[in-house]
Amino acid sequence: MKSIFYNAIALLGGWSGLARGYQIETISFPEGVPVEVGAIEFAATGELYVALRRGDIFVATPKEDPTQFEWRLFASGFHNPCGIHVVSPGHLYIAQMAELTEVIDDDQDGVADRYVALSTEIGLSGNYHETMDLCPDGEGGLYLAPGTASHNGPTFTTTRGEFADSGRLGRNYSSVKWRGWILHWQRGKELEPVSSGYRMPNGIERSPKGEIWCGDNEGDWRASSPVYHVTQDTFAGHPSSLVWDSRFEGIENPLRLPRLLLDDLWNKPAFQLPRNMINSCAEPTFIPEDGALRDFAGQMLMPDQSGERILRLMPEWVDGNYQGAATFFIAGAGLNRGNNRLAFSPEGDALYVGQTGRGWGKLSEGLQRVSFGKQESFEVRHCGLQEDGFEVLFTQALEEVSTITIERYRYSYGYRYGGEEIDKVELSPKVIRKEENVLHLGLSKDELLPNHVYRINLKAVTSEEGQRFDNELVYNLNRLQRPRGEVESTVAVEKGEKGKFRVEVGESSLRSISPKVFPTRFSIRFSMRGDME
Repeated sequence: MKSIFYNAIALLGGWSGLARGYQIETISFPEGVPVEVGAIEFAATGELYVALRRGDIFVATPKEDPTQFEWRLFASGFHNPCGIHVVSPGHLYIAQMAELTEVIDDDQDGVADRYVALSTEIGLSGNYHETMDLCPDGEGGLYLAPGTASHNGPTFTTTRGEFADSGRLGRNYSSVKWRGWILHWQRGKELEPVSSGYRMPNGIERSPKGEIWCGDNEGDWRASSPVYHVTQDTFAGHPSSLVWDSRFEGIENPLRLPRLLLDDLWNKPAFQLPRNMINSCAEPTFIPEDGALRDFAGQMLMPDQSGERILRLMPEWVDGNYQGAATFFIAGAGLNRGNNRLAFSPEGDALYVGQTGRGWGKLSEGLQRVSFGKQESFEVRHCGLQEDGFEVLFTQALEEVSTITIERYRYSYGYRYGGEEIDKVELSPKVIRKEENVLHLGLSKDELLPNHVYRINLKAVTSEEGQRFDNELVYNLNRLQRPRGEVESTVAVEKGEKGKFRVEVGESSLRSISPKVFPTRFSIRFSMRGDME
């Protein structure tokens, strides 16, 4: 058993990579089982299902002792399963490389009896890179995220589904149908294409609000590791998948489409995460409202499949789109590499981390558990954009702070593998402690630029208890906060029943408040002209 417990960091010491009171343990599996974890999920009964990429699905009820899990082989024979949804105990949906599969234990003896191919509509070229994940849509259906193929591996001479020569071009490519897309599956219906332009969407998740989120990997057409809020009929920037978009029918090489056209089509990611924080986004998960991490409830955890790290992301809705801040949740401190899948325990007091090398980097595989003690570390609870800078909320009261620096930069968009931070500028915000645990970092309008990343250096910040902030913090600024103000508009008023009146505000008036997406909340002040009988 490997167990690491951090509960005694010196008050004047920096951040260790693991919050005080957290414990990391490695879960034991039966001897001879290759623990290359493709997917994990809890059943409502508390049982943990683990899909291994070599083809088996195991299940166990967690024990306090990580060496005493009583694993049971539930099902086997899968081809690189990387997505799982537990409908109920003994009833699973599995996304494997070749198909979407339903697995059912008919006689409830703890072993699967029936395997049903629900969908084989997604093409298969034989390339090792064409994995697939899934998440539920909340209404009985699923969202699917099939990855593209890699130039590091071949395609077979016989493929499943239509093969497109024009899709075989480039470093990562979509030579068979729907590779690099997000798709919606419903029983008895054809797959519905939702969003294109993904390179390696190794992880898709539905938020508590019902929104769909997907990470992607740094690579060609990816200057950094992006995280997308997935919406209908959008393009995520990697052009290979456009071969399967009927609107681009007849295009011989999607990689040669005009860069300005692709940039205009590109639905910018909510987050572009820097290389020093993450290399390969895997499957995100959301922090539950009623667990041990309730201070961060609703925020997102993003594991690094190529590193010993898990990030905490803080999405916020600004001018009709998501953007936000990112910081380390765990960095090293006993966490393995290859962090691929996350699942909170039903009580929300522990996080299970499934790991696999998947052929990249150092060999790493396993299942670890992070247990949460009392939150005592000095962290950023939230960082949000204001009209005139950033507001940072901490978990503890602050000492006075005089100087903080911010580095602003951006990434370019193009076909090259990865990208450098360009147009770097050092900024010196005006620092104001608004409350005992809140800092306002004032910047001028000229210093706040859309489509830039802001690396906020808080190393000079110390809590009243003497802890120094030694974590990283970046903010992805895609859009600016719009000034609050009043909008005059003429509205139509119709008399209703019982003295009530119906007020219709024209679409143009609403667009003057937010030109692209209607706001979720706004107030209207009425000035009445004329008689109302």
